[in-house]
Amino acid sequence: VRGINLLTTIDVNAPPLFAVGPGTTRTAAQANTQRPLGVPNTTGGQFGVPFTGFRSIYLQGNGGSTRYDAVRFSLAKRFSHRYQWQVNYSYGKSLGDAEQFRLASSFVPGLTDPDGDRSYQDSRLSTDTPHVFVTSGVYEAPYGVRIGGVLFARSGFPFTGGVGSDADGDGFSSTGSFGDRPAGTMRNSYRLPTFVQLDLSLAYTIKGLKRHSVEVRLDVFNLQNRKNITGLNNVIGLDKASPLAAFRTTTGMGRQREAQVGLRWSF
Repeated sequence: VRGINLLTTIDVNAPPLFAVGPGTTRTAAQANTQRPLGVPNTTGGQFGVPFTGFRSIYLQGNGGSTRYDAVRFSLAKRFSHRYQWQVNYSYGKSLGDAEQFRLASSFVPGLTDPDGDRSYQDSRLSTDTPHVFVTSGVYEAPYGVRIGGVLFARSGFPFTGGVGSDADGDGFSSTGSFGDRPAGTMRNSYRLPTFVQLDLSLAYTIKGLKRHSVEVRLDVFNLQNRKNITGLNNVIGLDKASPLAAFRTTTGMGRQREAQVGLRWSF
């Protein structure tokens, strides 16, 4: 699957790309002296922007691209001998230079032309999950008890080790995947731990008179009470070889074990 000419946002008055690292930063004042239209701008430049007096001038255009390639395997057993079962596995890659059209999800430092080179941000997308495995089944136990389960496992989502501040002085400050990162670090080059969850259900149908019946059901989610990490501190600092102490500490957890009991009356 290919996405081409995707809507993105750039700063047509952005200063040139500046590689940040230990002892290597650029102040906003230094960056402003390198902006092509001046600060404040006195001309609209090649795009004929009809206003002046600004530092950053954001323009939306069709310059982004994404790529998704995957292979999927599936096996299924139809219901017989009191049970059915199926399993699915996929391996894929999601790459691109834009997540969506907003500045925080498509910004390229130093890029002032919507048709320019976006390779600096071309890397894994934030939804990239190389491995996805799902298996489910239902078993008809004696006395009408039905047992069902779903096991879901996938690779953790990727994230960027960011500087955590506007270290290059270009006016764009974000801790997201498009924010400033140390020189030599790719976007979304780190990854959350693997996500695994097992859900189980038990059901029994009480048959009444004529067409009436009542299903009693117990559902348990995250049966193993696994602590699935959904967020890590992504501020690595200016030196990727010596990350900040808080880097990769847990900031978010998935839901713990939950259970619910339900009744369904059919008539």
